[in-house]
Amino acid sequence: MAKEKNIKIDFPIYLVDICLIEFFVLKKLPEKFEKSGLEREKVSFGFNVEMNINPSTEIIHMRINTMFFAEKEKVTSIGNILTSAEFKTKDIGKSIEKFNKKLPNEFLATLISILLSSTRGMLALKSKNTIMEGILLPLINPMTFFNKKDGK
Repeated sequence: MAKEKNIKIDFPIYLVDICLIEFFVLKKLPEKFEKSGLEREKVSFGFNVEMNINPSTEIIHMRINTMFFAEKEKVTSIGNILTSAEFKTKDIGKSIEKFNKKLPNEFLATLISILLSSTRGMLALKSKNTIMEGILLPLINPMTFFNKKDGK
């Protein structure tokens, strides 16, 4: 079992905005899936997380592009959802200095988790009456978005 690490973040953080930037899903399944349909247990997801921390404005901006694939091998793309979040902080510059110019992955993972949960809800709402209806974004450990060499 992984060793727990307690990290003291000594600045307030507020969620300012969560936004749906883009939602796209194919209107109909590719030909090779027409007979069998989209099988819930075979649908897979790919993720691209972008983050920008601006100490002068005390804003952390995050975007997650979630891609949907018709199979586990991630060959047949069937859509995506792009979401973003903005968090406002106070004295983040001091904390960045405290942590040697880099905020702890555990803290950043918490912010990713907030946006992933919101993305899950947006996907559930936007996918009504589409080929993705009823297929939910799975629970994901946000620490998997960090390289092992970064993660300690």
